[in-house]
Parts: sequence; structure tokens; C-alpha cells
Amino acid sequence: FAQTIKAGVGGHLYQVRFVQMVEHLNLWFLEDPMPPENADAFARLTAVSKVPIATGENLFTRQSFRSFIEKQACDIIQPDMQKCGGLLEAKRIADWADLYYINMLCHNMCTPVGTIASGHACSAIRSFVALESDSVELPHWQDIIKRDGPIYKDGYLEMPNKPGLGIELNEEVCRKHLSSGSGFFD
Repeated sequence: FAQTIKAGVGGHLYQVRFVQMVEHLNLWFLEDPMPPENADAFARLTAVSKVPIATGENLFTRQSFRSFIEKQACDIIQPDMQKCGGLLEAKRIADWADLYYINMLCHNMCTPVGTIASGHACSAIRSFVALESDSVELPHWQDIIKRDGPIYKDGYLEMPNKPGLGIELNEEVCRKHLSSGSGFFD
């Protein structure tokens, strides 16, 4: 798993200076160096940065990715399949970005069910480079589904080779971790 550096930088001038300061670190990419409301500002930063710029986890529709893709305002798009319109919509976004040689790194902050579903979709995306997964640190995360072996092995998602998503919910664990007042598919 990659190491992360978290840094808040305000103002376009400071973002340009920041990417220049970290170029020597040979970072894989810089994620969301500014809020995603201004694709033109992202395009200017991407044009001067030797560090690849990534964004998209807070863009929610194909239309919101449009200006970033057409202006080549980033090097890597990061649609979140649970927020951008689903698996097929994320694939449409990634395929569109691929026409502009923009890679796709899938933002993924969800249960093993969402992670496996995202993994299946990512396997059909030509420009896919990685599936982010920060939720694995939750103590019961892997126990939510029944499966043979770990979900991740040596840093790679182990995709099941069974029909559908290839997983089965562990209802006992799911019921145990329900939010107060919510039901289990009642």
C-alpha cells in the first residue's frame, strides 16, 4: 500500500509552489490539491506540474467530469462508483477520459460489497490504474462477507471467480453492526 502525505494548500499561487516543492519526492500523484469547482485552475496547475494531478472523488455526474476531461485538467480521474452514478456510469466516465489519455484511479470508501463490485467494473476499464481502499482498517470490514481467503493479498484485490459479484453477505455480522433504528432488508 502506498504511503500518503496530507497537506492543505490555499490559493493557486501556493499550489503551484507546493507541487514544485514536492517534485523531487517522485510522488505517484497529488490528489485534490484544490476544491474541484474550477477546472480551469486545475488545468493551469496540471500544465505546470511534473507531479501527476488527480481529482474526481467529489464530482458526481458524467457532466461534472466533462470540463476536467475536455480541458485535460488532471492526469488521473477518480470517480467514486457509489457517488458518480454507479458502475456503468463510472465506466462511461473512464472511457471518455481515456480518449484524452487520462487514467482512472477508482475512489472507493465502502464495504467489501462495494469494493468487490468496483473491482469487477475496474477490470473492464482500459485506463484503470488502481482501486483506492481505505475502509479496510475497520475491525469487522472483511467479516461482512463470506469468502474463502482474504479480500486483499499482497496489496491486490482478490477477485472471486463465482457468478454475480461472487460473494455472500454474512448476515450475522451485518445485523450486529446495523445503525440504531435501521433494519436488515426488512
